[in-house]
Amino acid sequence: MTYGILPNGKQQFIDSNGKPLASGQVYYYIPSTTTFKNTYQNSAGTVLNTNPVVLDANGQCIAYGTGSYRQQVYDVYGNLVWDVQVDSPLTSGNQTYDIEEQTFTATSGQTVFTLTTMSYVPGTNNLVVFVDGLKQIVGVNYTETSATVVTFTTGLHVGAVVDFTTAVLQTNANIVPATDVTYNEGGTGAVTTTVQTKLQQYVSVKDFGATGNGTTNDTTAIQAAINSLTNGGTVFLPKGTYLLDSLVFPTDPSSGPKVAINFIGDGMDDTILLMNSPTSPVITSSRALANYRSTGNQFKNFSVKANASGSYSNLNHIAIDAIGFDEVLFDHIGFFSNGSGSCGMLFRTASTPQLTYSQVFQNIIIQQQTGPQYVLQTQNGGSFLNDTNIIAIRDCWIYANSNMNACFDMSACTVYTIQDCELESTANYGVILGNQGTLQGNWIEGMNTAPILFQNTGAVTSASNTLIGNYFSGFSGTFTIPSSCPSNVFINNAGGTYTVNAATGSTVTFIGSAGVPSAPTVTKTAGGSGTLTLVQVTNNSLIEYGFGLLYTFTPSASGNFAFTVTPPTGYTITKLTASAYDAANAVPYLCAVSYPDTSFIIQTPNTNLTSLYIQVSLA
Repeated sequence: MTYGILPNGKQQFIDSNGKPLASGQVYYYIPSTTTFKNTYQNSAGTVLNTNPVVLDANGQCIAYGTGSYRQQVYDVYGNLVWDVQVDSPLTSGNQTYDIEEQTFTATSGQTVFTLTTMSYVPGTNNLVVFVDGLKQIVGVNYTETSATVVTFTTGLHVGAVVDFTTAVLQTNANIVPATDVTYNEGGTGAVTTTVQTKLQQYVSVKDFGATGNGTTNDTTAIQAAINSLTNGGTVFLPKGTYLLDSLVFPTDPSSGPKVAINFIGDGMDDTILLMNSPTSPVITSSRALANYRSTGNQFKNFSVKANASGSYSNLNHIAIDAIGFDEVLFDHIGFFSNGSGSCGMLFRTASTPQLTYSQVFQNIIIQQQTGPQYVLQTQNGGSFLNDTNIIAIRDCWIYANSNMNACFDMSACTVYTIQDCELESTANYGVILGNQGTLQGNWIEGMNTAPILFQNTGAVTSASNTLIGNYFSGFSGTFTIPSSCPSNVFINNAGGTYTVNAATGSTVTFIGSAGVPSAPTVTKTAGGSGTLTLVQVTNNSLIEYGFGLLYTFTPSASGNFAFTVTPPTGYTITKLTASAYDAANAVPYLCAVSYPDTSFIIQTPNTNLTSLYIQVSLA
């Protein structure tokens, strides 16, 4: 009787770390039992294997048999690596085999072997060759010289056992289904499942015919993959460029549990969603019914490439339409322009027709591209709550792009955070502020106009924002806060020598901020003549924004002199103290502050140089 070599997938067994399973053990049983079934070391079945078969230092073994076997593989520590059913090639239901075994016994390396009991068709991949149980690679280890001759690249050693087999597929009807093949990961505590269950842990778009070649429209195939996940799950996009119209993600069912679909690529540089039309976002949600939302989705690890006809100036050219996605995560997503082709927005979100809450945008990376005009723009849909709510933006890198108006336009958003982002040399503004936002720990440098913009023309005004621990690198301009923007707070924002001017009706509080409004000014308003000179301005307030002003005054004669302190535009004086003394003799002079706290009077008994020290707190 002739036996076939049992298919192990390969003749070398590998552990879960990818290393040879040295000294592991392979048990062979009658299928679905723990009754041992014999295997042999040769095709003639004359040399019986031990059971279990012990693997050598390279994790290798030889096992011939007939029929079906249950194969259990353990590592040297007794951990189960896998438990599967295998079939002898001579008797498996879907293939027929010829087999011939030769043993090289000459005293020098042999390269040419002539088949005596079988033949094959060269170049058709139906010949399989093993040397000492190790599968050989055609074109590398050997060449198919003719229908009965095989020539090895290097001579074989004395005693080498060479097996030649042919495999001709007859039918797929009897292939063992994936539901009948078990799988075990092999780690401690791993449970056994089926190959089908393992493979269905996520859906690859390739399973539905997506090509990823950049020229074939893959919308239908990928939409089918999305639609197949009626109970939620993960759609995976292997490396490739996928030409797409709009992919529509379903909204939550009207009753029952919500269904979340994750959309995961192979990396921002490897999975590219190419816009087939500048007016068709590659991702959108089904918005047939008002207030129906898609909840809990995650979008990760890919980039969008604009249509070549797209324009950064056209706000109808949207790459990802995030309206209607709730509790959603957009993570590690990039953008590529297409020549001069771009888009108006990478992300667009709004409050209607679907309420939009709890959106997270993190690790959004755009560098050295044309546009988009906005990385994210929030919009007022025109009804209901009038603005988008609860958005978190963090860990983004937006660098050296052209034709951007703003990285993040939050002018239609209430309650948001922007944290730990670097926005550099990339737009007119880093952030257009909305309402009740927190900007913390961001580095904003080299904007064309200003790092941030306060506005009162959006769906919500720039009010009640807290800016804490940001670095406005090199900015020496003025932050102008228009009217109707109250209660903004600056806390320890370093970088540059910027000033802040708040219009009437707007208020701003400073706590240890490096940014300063213009310094208050002091003028002599009554008394005789004299020379008043500003010597030093310092920031000395810990709780509210304050100045320390040091002046010298040389009166032309003794007498009473009145001075008025004028705050910068948009500010009021909340506290004023003043002191005066003879600078040469360190003798204090009488000094009285008037009410309201905007002026003071000093009395000088002589014409000595007088030092004036004024402390002013502003709001």
